[in-house]
Amino acid sequence: MSRAQIIRLAIACFVLLVLGLPIPSSAAEPAALPGGFGLSAEYPGDAGIARDPAVLLAEDFEDGTIAELKKRWSDVSNKDGKVLALSEDVPAGGHGKRSIQMTSTLGQDTGGHLYTRLPRGVDKVFARFYVKFPEDAAYVHHFVHLGGYNPSTPWAQGGAGERPRGDERITVGIEPHGGNGRYAAPGAWTFYTYWQDMKISADGRYWGNALQGTRPAIIPRNRWQCVEVMLQLNSTPDASDGQLALWIDGKLQSHFFKGAKRGPWTGLGFRLLDEGGEPFEGFRFRKSNDLKINFFWLLFYVTENAGRQNRVANPPVNNRVWFDDIVVATEYVGPLRPAQAAAAVSPATGPSSVPRDAAERKKLAGLWKGFTVEGKGENPDRGPVKLELTITEQTMGGIEIKGTQRVDHGQGEYTLDLTTDPPQLDASKQVGPNRRQAYIGIYRIEGDTLKWCVSPQKVRPTTFETKKGQYLIILKRDKSAGAAPR
Repeated sequence: MSRAQIIRLAIACFVLLVLGLPIPSSAAEPAALPGGFGLSAEYPGDAGIARDPAVLLAEDFEDGTIAELKKRWSDVSNKDGKVLALSEDVPAGGHGKRSIQMTSTLGQDTGGHLYTRLPRGVDKVFARFYVKFPEDAAYVHHFVHLGGYNPSTPWAQGGAGERPRGDERITVGIEPHGGNGRYAAPGAWTFYTYWQDMKISADGRYWGNALQGTRPAIIPRNRWQCVEVMLQLNSTPDASDGQLALWIDGKLQSHFFKGAKRGPWTGLGFRLLDEGGEPFEGFRFRKSNDLKINFFWLLFYVTENAGRQNRVANPPVNNRVWFDDIVVATEYVGPLRPAQAAAAVSPATGPSSVPRDAAERKKLAGLWKGFTVEGKGENPDRGPVKLELTITEQTMGGIEIKGTQRVDHGQGEYTLDLTTDPPQLDASKQVGPNRRQAYIGIYRIEGDTLKWCVSPQKVRPTTFETKKGQYLIILKRDKSAGAAPR
């Protein structure tokens, strides 16, 4: 197959996906994941989100006292009543006025937790929470977990250093790891995972495998951050199609699936790679479909060992963290959608400047004609696929020109992020009750020319050119068509 044929095939898939029709996904390349606002788009400030049928758990700490948390959480750890406290420090965009603060004091306690069983066991879950570390943050031993026990219990079970059998336990933590002191405290977000096919550690025990994205997701201090995790169990006992994903502030940071490029396994785990490496073997999280995801554990566990592992001789005695706006659901949740912006921002746009977003959408609106092009677009007036895109302020529709034939591929949604350089233009389509497909890209408008470089992969293009894994589309505005409808 020639390069032009490969590009044509890939762009045909792009047109089918972005403009409304699903395309088949191979086992090694699952559907692209969403980003920006998700379920949260329907509930500005998260007000009323607990009533959504997809939501399994919602906690904003607005009701009752610390003592009354036991009515909503099956296990509360608050030694001597000194670990948990309500706080008026809250993330922007929410409807509430309170968060929860957890404080650990070395020599007196190891922090605390809130644990609960979910109302039903599921095979796929999204857990979204907001977290803030102080300016003087220290290293943490363990952090937020979710997973499943068979049978389920109203408290967290043990199993540290032991490999699960595959029918009784699966646990996934999203944790700040210091990388032996390479990253300033609290560290970088890392999956800490126990499952039946996990690798043995250097000491002969089975400590949680640490899995990181292609680049360290460094955790900020003194700022609220939106963290969301997806855990999807394997579909059958013999399949290795389980998945993990991490979003930070509505942007996909890492996605672990069968076939993803990974670096070498070590006694600790592995890191994803943009290029090279080996294909990941995939997650066979369970050998029995009776094992479901059925718990969420808001954990803040701090020990002196966390400091020693990161070459800190005298860790601070006190360590704090704040949590708020927890949502566990069977659909992607996304960041808080500010109530005041609800009427001006479309779902999945992600946090951006609302007035600028609206102005940019007006600039994009219209009929655009052009091609997918080779290289950096040295020949912008020809290419393997000829396209017409009709863009409104909310949608994108496309027609592929094949000789005298015009093939209409329908409409899809698009989203903008104008906080980056170059700005980002993504297209997505809901193709099932819990599944969304998307292409990610960058774009520029130069007069009456629109350049859009898109990728079906998990890595966003950084340059405007057609090369492996990304495709440059150059379009000219058709002024004779008039303004596109809103």
